[in-house]
Amino acid sequence: MPVSIRTRWLISCLLGALSFAGCVADTTTNGVGGVTVELQLADGTPIDVVSYVVTGNGMAPMSGTINTSGPGSTASVEIYGLPQGMGYVIAMTATAGETSCSGSAVFNVFVGQVTDVAVMLSCKPPQDLGGVRVNGKFNFCPNLPKVVVSPLQTSIGNQIDVLAQAADIEGDPIAYRWTGTGGSFADPTAPVTTFTCEQLGEQTITITVSDDGFVYCDCSWTVDVTCVDGQGGGGSGGAGGTAGEGGTGGTAGEGGTGGMAGAGGTGGMAGAGGTGGMAGEGGAGGTAGAGGTGGMAGEGGTGGMAGAGGTGGMAGAGGMGGAGGMAGMGGEGGMGGSGGAICIPDGGAQSAGPAMSRFCGEVPCAEMEVCVDQACVPSALVFVSSATSDAALGGPRGADMTCAALAEAAGLGGYWMSWTSDPCTSPFKRFEKSELPYRLLDGTQISSSWDRLTMDPPPPGQAYIDSVIDTNEAGQLIDPTSLCTTPATDPAPGCFVWTNTNVEGRVAALANNNGCLGLTTNDSAFAPSTVGKITSVSRGWTDGSFRTCGIDNLRLYCFEQSVADPIP
Repeated sequence: MPVSIRTRWLISCLLGALSFAGCVADTTTNGVGGVTVELQLADGTPIDVVSYVVTGNGMAPMSGTINTSGPGSTASVEIYGLPQGMGYVIAMTATAGETSCSGSAVFNVFVGQVTDVAVMLSCKPPQDLGGVRVNGKFNFCPNLPKVVVSPLQTSIGNQIDVLAQAADIEGDPIAYRWTGTGGSFADPTAPVTTFTCEQLGEQTITITVSDDGFVYCDCSWTVDVTCVDGQGGGGSGGAGGTAGEGGTGGTAGEGGTGGMAGAGGTGGMAGAGGTGGMAGEGGAGGTAGAGGTGGMAGEGGTGGMAGAGGTGGMAGAGGMGGAGGMAGMGGEGGMGGSGGAICIPDGGAQSAGPAMSRFCGEVPCAEMEVCVDQACVPSALVFVSSATSDAALGGPRGADMTCAALAEAAGLGGYWMSWTSDPCTSPFKRFEKSELPYRLLDGTQISSSWDRLTMDPPPPGQAYIDSVIDTNEAGQLIDPTSLCTTPATDPAPGCFVWTNTNVEGRVAALANNNGCLGLTTNDSAFAPSTVGKITSVSRGWTDGSFRTCGIDNLRLYCFEQSVADPIP
């Protein structure tokens, strides 16, 4: 029977006896001995051939094989004629299919004696296992620093504007997914789109963002909205609201006699005229009661003109009437005489179209993002204009348009406002109070937030802003070395910036808050404007000195806003 293997370890016992069959050997003179080997293996995989090699004691290797394939065969061998000596080695091998076994043992040969040797054969079965190598990769999921939904209530068939801004610290591409109840989205995968109300009642709008195809990483936010029926009838008309009082300003001069108030219109009471006064901003109009269809109210009378030199205050707007009828407008306060305030109505941030040139390597950055350490991060961009002009900017509104035009030409996209003020408005009143950091296009931080930007005084040991604003809309550095070395009375081109604004973002106190007639004139006969300097991080960055209105080489500071109308 063939010898076989059952386990991974084979223990072979070399057992034998030296036989003297038919002759007598003189073991004292021959100097030889022998070894008899009988190899016995446990049941298992058949072993057909066992090989052996005997070496040592300066003897030529003695080798052979044992055929164990025949029925009843055993793996046994007797070897005679080994010279007496120490340190012989017998090595044995056996193979069964892909399983191989091997082992060896050391023994000594003594004259006329038989040495018993135990050989441990270690068997190596064929490989039947595999492995896997895993390289883990960390992915930081994006977050949602901004979601804007307005209005929160509208009628069936009308739209609600929705906007989301996501940020990923690794700069991975971000996917947007809008879902909602009771309506549909114009583009459910766009960061800015519209939701159309299609069913009455309370509905939800949810934005979810992901940088891995929504497999594991996602961040979402849900907003409740209301869809109403726009066909309902109104009740009785509401009374007109009371006009707000005029803002604080300069005292009117003598001379102007107040005009007669206009007659009230048919159907409703005219709103009360606003109180003329100091030259500040108009007060907020009162809110009218709810109601249905009412008559149009007559306009209030116009206040008289102030005398020469006096500054008249603007009256507040009248309140709105109930549904169906408009309330009467409050009468205007008197306008000042020579030297009065010039205020061009504000129209919100000016659009520069879609972002086209914001890139971080090969990755495009969205609006309200800038490249920092090879990643697009949320941030409000700031630049100083490449263009220069005199103070006839068209007020803050006209300066906003200049900023937006420069940003659009540079492919920055987004919404923009200028850091300018007049007696009626200022960055403090109309800017978005951003919690994002303000940065130049190269990622340099100007300030960590609106609150820090307008802090007066700044924290001990710190400047008013973190870095000078000396990079234009194309990301080009404006070299101040050759620009700001001339005397202050004759500034070199490009060193100073029209602001009319102090470090708190409010209209500057210089010249009764009306420098260059609210940045509307280049006539140097009028009071000069406060200006900033592009080389300063102290108060002088916006409120360091003043310049006459006709100087034509001053720039603008331009600040990005996240929405078209950040005014609450």
